[in-house]
Amino acid sequence: MMNASVLAAGQVLGAILATSLFANAQDAAPQGHWEGSINGPEINLGISVGLAQTSQGSWVGEISIPAQGLRDFALSNIEVEGSRVAFSMQGIPGLPQFHGKLSKDAERLSGNFTQGGGSLRFSLNRSGDVDPALVARQASPLPLIGVEGDGLGGFWLGRLEAGATRLRLLFRIKADESGTLTGTLDSLDQGATGLKIAEILVEEQKVRFKLNSPAASFEGTLSEDGSEIVGKWMQSGRSIPLTIKRQETDPGQARLQGPKRPYPYQEEHVVFRNEGAGQGLAGTLMTPTGT
Repeated sequence: MMNASVLAAGQVLGAILATSLFANAQDAAPQGHWEGSINGPEINLGISVGLAQTSQGSWVGEISIPAQGLRDFALSNIEVEGSRVAFSMQGIPGLPQFHGKLSKDAERLSGNFTQGGGSLRFSLNRSGDVDPALVARQASPLPLIGVEGDGLGGFWLGRLEAGATRLRLLFRIKADESGTLTGTLDSLDQGATGLKIAEILVEEQKVRFKLNSPAASFEGTLSEDGSEIVGKWMQSGRSIPLTIKRQETDPGQARLQGPKRPYPYQEEHVVFRNEGAGQGLAGTLMTPTGT
């Protein structure tokens, strides 16, 4: 029996998913932005998918699950076979898979979702267009080498890998006129943006970024040409190898075109307060429509 924990996206170092799709490249091609949900007796999980065909004829795409903080995660192994569409999720227990078919007018994609022996229905409706160049850039693998540069100011992108967990981390570092460094961290695949880097330490080629929320840090060594920092990510008593590479432009700015309001899910601003500690936590709660 499946429950609402299916496809759960946890905190940093939480579960991550990779997806593949099949669809045709004729008039009913699935290029575009799609909104819908996975549905069953115990679950109604909103999802969105963006698909585009490159100039070389290959397919690229992204998937988002707003209610679980997963956003613009690159799809993989996209193939075309008539009007039939299939998604598989590598790295998720139970090997989640989608098997569906485009409607005759290519405006709806629906079928079966399976995971670990259970089965649910899924349905997606076309909601807009995508820019193939942006989707391809977002879905492409991390560059093998970073760009050369001086100092730490700029954009640094890396992939944190621990077993089936794969998270793209984007560090944005700024230096003011006095040379003081400040920065933020985005976990691109979880939709966590603007996490403040509380402390940045530099000693010759040694670099350390410390975060208070989450309680984590990154320590590494800057290469001689300034193109990468090789080190380790430390959180919850764990130490995981992580290399971040200097980027010429901000990778986090590549986004699909759409969706537009009204969204197919409900949004609610929520605030939790810990009066004793004098702290608070605010965010946006997103739930499927009708729940």
